[in-house]
Amino acid sequence: MEAGAIGITCQKLGEVEVFVDAGVTDDVLLTYNILGRQKTDRLMALVKRVRRLTVVLDNAVVAHELSDAAAHAGADVRFLVECDTGFGRTGVQTPDEAFDLARAVMRLPRMHFEGLMTFPNRDPNTRDFFERALGLFKQAGIPVPVVSGGGTPALFTAQNFPMLTEHRAGTASTTTRWSSRPAPPPGTTAPCTCGPRS
Repeated sequence: MEAGAIGITCQKLGEVEVFVDAGVTDDVLLTYNILGRQKTDRLMALVKRVRRLTVVLDNAVVAHELSDAAAHAGADVRFLVECDTGFGRTGVQTPDEAFDLARAVMRLPRMHFEGLMTFPNRDPNTRDFFERALGLFKQAGIPVPVVSGGGTPALFTAQNFPMLTEHRAGTASTTTRWSSRPAPPPGTTAPCTCGPRS
């Protein structure tokens, strides 16, 4: 954070809890879908403790659960729509789906659209996807304050994606340390999957 990161990215709810408890930052992005009452309750408790906690979603089921939990807790949820821009992992598959999901979720109680996210940036797929998606949002008059790219190897080509407002290079600062360790023994916890956003 002292080197200029705007916040941190966490992949698991437990990681968010650890970093919030430690007071590391008041700006956290949680990049995996949160589903189930126990987890959404934990998330709502965290939303109330930090200035900015943003979640990622890629489907209506997760959105409805988050909205229900937020309404129950009296909290507001900021969200990014996760976009699959060619990696074939998670996220909506087309710019139209990103636009449609964002508009639908914006209508749900306590849900606030913040932008779009992908992992990892892939040239030209990511640029083409975001250009088309951002055009849809612009045409509808919907602001997209955050366009989040990611991936440590993709950090070296981030300049090819001028629409990105941030880049999540999660393991960039810890790769050497992690890659020099043997894998954790079965039944133990793997290293933290958190990283800085800049």
